[in-house]
Amino acid sequence: MRSGWGDEDHLLCFTSSSSAKDHNHKDQNNLVINVGGEWLLTNPGYQDYVPGPKADYTTGTVGHNSLLVNGQGQIHLGGGGLREELLLPSFEAVVGDAAESYGGLLKRYRRSVLHIDSSYYFIVDDVELHQESDEAELLFHTTSAVLDGEEPKAPGENLGSESVVFQGESAALQLMFPYPQEKVLTLREYPGAEIYGSYVAVGGTRGKRRRFITLINPRIHYGERLVIRQEEQDAGSLTSGLTVKRHGGAEDIWLFCADAVEARYRGMTFLGEAARLSANGLLNLWKAERLSGGDIVFEAELPLSLYSDDRRTTCIVHNPHPVEVSFKLKQITASVEVNQTAPPGYYEWNLMNTGRGGQAEGREAAWKP
Repeated sequence: MRSGWGDEDHLLCFTSSSSAKDHNHKDQNNLVINVGGEWLLTNPGYQDYVPGPKADYTTGTVGHNSLLVNGQGQIHLGGGGLREELLLPSFEAVVGDAAESYGGLLKRYRRSVLHIDSSYYFIVDDVELHQESDEAELLFHTTSAVLDGEEPKAPGENLGSESVVFQGESAALQLMFPYPQEKVLTLREYPGAEIYGSYVAVGGTRGKRRRFITLINPRIHYGERLVIRQEEQDAGSLTSGLTVKRHGGAEDIWLFCADAVEARYRGMTFLGEAARLSANGLLNLWKAERLSGGDIVFEAELPLSLYSDDRRTTCIVHNPHPVEVSFKLKQITASVEVNQTAPPGYYEWNLMNTGRGGQAEGREAAWKP
């Protein structure tokens, strides 16, 4: 997932594979990020063939940006897979499943990566463990300096800021961890493999079901620091809502659901995977069944993903099902009211051509993932 191909663009690479060939690493659901040609979220790269800490670190999960359970990484090579993908304007998503890689250490590990406006990322990690007392830690590695807010930190120290920065030579990466509220962030090195840099470990929460939400901002070197202005969480249902304040003061409102439980935030109710409402007139829904509140109402017979831009009067829907799915979309302020049936795949409507009963002129989307 990239913002473009220029010298100042950013790139996120994500892997989840079933391949168990000998040269592979135990790195399913791993991701790395490059900003402006500089790798800021890293993993060791080629393995060290000399038995010892460096070999363990370069091939093991502890050296990658994935998950540890009770201090252990993945037991098997392979065992992963990319399960879903979505490509809509201003909103991309991919889902990896790596549960089988852990050989029974856990019941579930799905990682969803969302790319928003070619600007920032959300990483949503859903984990199910055997015991409430089991430990689960996410790892984020770097060879760059680590700042806790504005304060440099050394391995062995806890991190208390709402904003951790990986500061490279010319670029920087901002990481925020809004969910869960109760967490412990520590900066560590792996004994005997210090040459590969340090890593932030995110843990400290409890329960058999765990959800971690991480916001990653690769544009901080442009001065575009993000702030989470408000957030609400329901730890019992793993649902949450938050507001991201962007450079220039614009806000993105986010709602995240889990286990088919409605999320409620700022007077809105949502059922689906994720919803983003932007102050600039953008609406993004991921696998959504219902959204209501403010001036927006959305309903679908089966979960659909949707992009709507009331400035350009464009609506694009992704229907992942093998059958047609009816949906309704009403945006009062933009005078949009649509009752449509979405064929399987990607379909686009021109909302300027809405007729009686909310029927709009539609066509198969010209672009596909």
